[in-house]
Amino acid sequence: CVEVLWNCLEHTQTTLEVGPSALSRTQLIDRRRKCNAMYALAAERPLTILKSLLEALIVTGHRTKDKELRNEVLIVASLIARHKKSHGFFRTTGLLELLLTYATAAETDTPTPADPHNFASVLAPDLSSSA
Repeated sequence: CVEVLWNCLEHTQTTLEVGPSALSRTQLIDRRRKCNAMYALAAERPLTILKSLLEALIVTGHRTKDKELRNEVLIVASLIARHKKSHGFFRTTGLLELLLTYATAAETDTPTPADPHNFASVLAPDLSSSA
């Protein structure tokens, strides 16, 4: 499911970059909003779901497959973060705080509910993206 979102976001970006120009305001709105996965996912509900999934994967995801899925969720979140509309929702859903907490937990000795082996090891899934 996460890979499907990733593919939709990449396809939308490609379509917006190389697709034909909109000939009317209606076509422009359809293209930039109604038919745009980025616009649809840059909202509170999808980001709340991504945050819940990411948090569950960080806290309980100790297998390699869990870490690979976590990395895919991070890629989807980073693609959505490119849309300015999403920035406020990253804050209000707590997704930004979650990302910052786990990104800096080891350096700041911040206590977290997750085992550091789930997110801060030197194994390949913790050091690279799935891209």
